[in-house]
Amino acid sequence: MQEAAGAWPEALALYSKAARVDGHCPHGPLGEARVLLATGRAAEAVQVLAAAARARRGPLLLRALGDALLASGDANAAHEAYAEALRLQPGDGSLRLDAILALYAAGRHEEVAVALADDDATRLPFDARRALGRACLLTGRTQRAMEALSACVEEDPADGAAWLDLARALYLLGEEGPAAFALGRAAELGVDLGPLGSLRAPAAAGGA
Repeated sequence: MQEAAGAWPEALALYSKAARVDGHCPHGPLGEARVLLATGRAAEAVQVLAAAARARRGPLLLRALGDALLASGDANAAHEAYAEALRLQPGDGSLRLDAILALYAAGRHEEVAVALADDDATRLPFDARRALGRACLLTGRTQRAMEALSACVEEDPADGAAWLDLARALYLLGEEGPAAFALGRAAELGVDLGPLGSLRAPAAAGGA
């Protein structure tokens, strides 16, 4: 009740007490960490969940620890927590994607591209598809990047950054017409085109 009403100190006290009363129930530390995250105290949430996970290993606590680590800015440690949770619960598809997205947040693009190599890009959730497109673009898998990014802009035509990445992939594939269109869409959406802006000017002049 206190948490729903935004009474964070009271909710935190109740969850802390619950964790002390029943050390085997994960709901106390999970609730405590949730309140800490909601109030911007990610490092404290990590401490609470790490201690709870050491005491009783399980996918629920490990996944929450991964979430807290990601919120605290430690994407590599988040990946390790998600990966361990996935070892305990190997059939969990959303947990697998959490682990892959932590790799992406850590800048480990080669591992992202390899992990999603056999996935149908059109069936991935948007954030995973976006990560796949960007990771493939940065690791030289241009055709795969183009496929994933095309699916991204089809689902969300207002994603200017995806249009810009799609333009990069299309230019690398020699598809200058579609690339110019994608670049134009990015510009219309207010994205800074960077070095690619110089490629748009001749196309615009030719169209005039």
